[in-house]
Amino acid sequence: MTNIQQEFLESKNKITEPSLSSDTWQGSLANKFELIRDEINSEYQDLKGKQLDEVITKIEDKINTLIDDIDGLKNQITSIEKEIEKQKNKNSH
Repeated sequence: MTNIQQEFLESKNKITEPSLSSDTWQGSLANKFELIRDEINSEYQDLKGKQLDEVITKIEDKINTLIDDIDGLKNQITSIEKEIEKQKNKNSH
């Protein structure tokens, strides 16, 4: 999970590529394009700061719940196996 988050963070630089200057592109379209980039950057920050962290936390919580469930099932299996063994010993005597 952390690798995916890291990859997401590293790709942020692509929002501003290619860089624009008065030599490469100017005028109203260039200004609109820069505004769009700014909006994308803002949304990206929201995803990074809030939504991505929330999703990762939810997934980690679910993983921990499943681990607890598995441990509980293992304990139940062990108890059942012990009971079966007890019954076998009881019946053999």
